[in-house]
Amino acid sequence: MSGEVVYTLGTSYRAPDEFLALLKGVGVEVVVDVRRFPTARFKHFEKDELPRLLERAGFSYIYLGEELGGYRRKGYEAYVDTEEFRKGLSRLEELACERSVVILCAERLPWR
Repeated sequence: MSGEVVYTLGTSYRAPDEFLALLKGVGVEVVVDVRRFPTARFKHFEKDELPRLLERAGFSYIYLGEELGGYRRKGYEAYVDTEEFRKGLSRLEELACERSVVILCAERLPWR
């Protein structure tokens, strides 16, 4: 099931088991972390711990926070017009064409 959908999922207050069950439930293969500063209230979502948790459960982890993450000096709207952002977006699109992908953010409800 690749190339059709890119999911989004926020870490929020989720326990590891709940988080992994959500990924498995929709058939995700690759977790793309777009948090520019991948810190979290819970250790299992920290950049050093998360890849291990995911890999033990059979998921791949890719960090694209430098290319796609927020918190930019001149604002995110200006940043999306840069070559760096376009390269990151291209990489995300390539991944999504090959495998089932979820974009990881910090919010429980990413649309808010």
